[in-house]
Amino acid sequence: MRIFIKAGITTAIGLLICTSAAKAEELKVANQSQASSVKLASKNSRDKSIAKSSQTLALNDAIIFLDKKLNLVANNPKNTLQDRLRQSNQQQTNPITSGSVKDISSLFPADAALVAFINIKPENWENLTRFHLFHMAKQTFLKFMPKEANFNYARDIQSWLGDEVGVVFMPKVGNNPVTMESTFVMVFPVTNDMRVQSFLDEVTKDKEKVKIREYQGVKIFEVKTNTSEIPVTKPLPAPKAAKPVTQPFPEALEKLKSRRENNLAIATFPGYVVLGLDSKPLEQLIDTKNGSRANISANPELQLLTQQHQAPGVLFSMYQNPVAYIALFKDLIKDIAKDLPPESSGILSSSFLNFENINLEQLKAYKSINSSLRSQPEGMRFQVQTYLAKLTPEEKLKSANKSSKNKREEAIIARMPAATYSAITGSNINLYWQALSRGLETIPEVKKGLTGFREFVKTTTSLDFDKDFIGWMDKEYGFFTFPTKGGLFKFFSPNANFGIGFIIKTSNRSAAENTLTKLEQLIKSVSKGEVIVNNTNMKGQNVTSWDVKAGDFSYMKGQNITSLGVKADNFSPFAYSWIEQDTLLVTTGFGAISDLVPKPYVQLSDTYNFTTATNSLPYPNKGYFYVNMGSSLSLIYSFIPQVYQQNEFVKVFKEAIGSIYSISATTSQTEETQQADMLMVLAPTRK
Repeated sequence: MRIFIKAGITTAIGLLICTSAAKAEELKVANQSQASSVKLASKNSRDKSIAKSSQTLALNDAIIFLDKKLNLVANNPKNTLQDRLRQSNQQQTNPITSGSVKDISSLFPADAALVAFINIKPENWENLTRFHLFHMAKQTFLKFMPKEANFNYARDIQSWLGDEVGVVFMPKVGNNPVTMESTFVMVFPVTNDMRVQSFLDEVTKDKEKVKIREYQGVKIFEVKTNTSEIPVTKPLPAPKAAKPVTQPFPEALEKLKSRRENNLAIATFPGYVVLGLDSKPLEQLIDTKNGSRANISANPELQLLTQQHQAPGVLFSMYQNPVAYIALFKDLIKDIAKDLPPESSGILSSSFLNFENINLEQLKAYKSINSSLRSQPEGMRFQVQTYLAKLTPEEKLKSANKSSKNKREEAIIARMPAATYSAITGSNINLYWQALSRGLETIPEVKKGLTGFREFVKTTTSLDFDKDFIGWMDKEYGFFTFPTKGGLFKFFSPNANFGIGFIIKTSNRSAAENTLTKLEQLIKSVSKGEVIVNNTNMKGQNVTSWDVKAGDFSYMKGQNITSLGVKADNFSPFAYSWIEQDTLLVTTGFGAISDLVPKPYVQLSDTYNFTTATNSLPYPNKGYFYVNMGSSLSLIYSFIPQVYQQNEFVKVFKEAIGSIYSISATTSQTEETQQADMLMVLAPTRK
């Protein structure tokens, strides 16, 4: 179940990011479509373009509307003077609340599905631009701002807004399906209520667009933000030339349709401004503020989150109620799918509606999921903490953290070469497989597939997959990819300097040897003598390789056969060696294993890149995931034709992803929590 929850967290964050990006790209497409229509189209086609654009400018309208009102307040000397006088009087009679995350959480209902806090101190976010990746991101973001907006954060926002923003997804009301409008609310603590009042005074001047009503003594401003107007009455001059318009974004993105009205709902009370897309979720928040329903601030896990949010460098924190969150997520996916063209809607639905198979009763074993994003000297750190109500049978089955630093685990990493592309380490594959298969077998379709797979293995090898292949893998393991000039992948391409290695410790060597022996007998029988099992002494280490008669590999002609992992006239796709009494090393061929036996020339555990990527992660833990982005990208680029590498988009992409030095992650566990940490080590900004 932990896998599903983590996937849910990642998907939710990705969904919010992608939704924002899609809206920004949609905005750009719409603006370009307008310009193209004015220059190229007839009046009839121009009217169609305008109608279409008016459907896709909801975000644009909201930004421009708010920006316009904020500018009017900021640039009106009369308002500014009145603000100062009113604020001085207010500070004497009605001090502003601190607007801390603890204060904000007291406004959120106890049964909220998701609660998040965003630190908006400008210095914290500006500090991120010391990393080249975020420097590029900032420049890209500025390009997507509407040209009509004259937004100035320091002038328009910072002068009256607090340091934190709260986000909440309100609970469902009855059996009504959830939409973004019915659930989403943002809370902004303010340090100058009078500045907000001046802003609302400007808003209410648009009598046709603003409706004011009162709920529980709080005024709610319902605003229609349609501000995009394109004159179509004037005749246009004949175009000088008709050039084909190149659309920079996928056609499906252009076809995004909006059934939603361009609305905002705004409410204020001392110390806060509340913003939503509809007034209904604002009413729920007002009920919580007035004490009509319990708030979430007493929740122990949320209290831990608010404490952690105060740590240096924390930019974002999120609390999730697993059961309510999954139900919310299902409804939001269905709601978003309605806004997409049929071809895209079908893909989205089929991709995410498998969440219907999640057993909500099983999720009750998890009290909450807390996550956070923060910067640290090396780069960016993402952390997820799952609080357990009780240990499930699957979790009891899994091995716990190692209580002290384990030299055997260090030995696993020491067997990997310094230039390793990627690595995964851990322990007890057998127990994890048992837990995973038990969980998957609760899904009928997956259970049928597993049964078929096991039967296939039994039929073709006469071996039991669970017992003969997995059963003896009960200690530490390491799976890694690394650069090598020999081995299996040379069969496919002479440029494939790539190998795969697997190191496994076992308490039952005889079972492992029995499996290998039976496989060797089988492969020799099936190949009818085309595969030869060879034993070689390599620097005092016994190595067994499966060698296939090479035949006529044209790309090998004129090359050193031995360097390609080919002995005499044979090609070796598989090799293994017992490098210790209880430790088996398996690689993709004789040439690949020759780079690792008896030990790599430089070990991964001694490299600066690996130690920087893992030193700040929790220990003890359940193993590491590690990617060396530099060496991995070099391999990937070697397969991309040079003509594509000159593409401007590819160049920008390479610059961005090339600024990531490494990605690493680990998981750890106590009796009450499961924790996952991921670290992205980033390059400094390039001058």
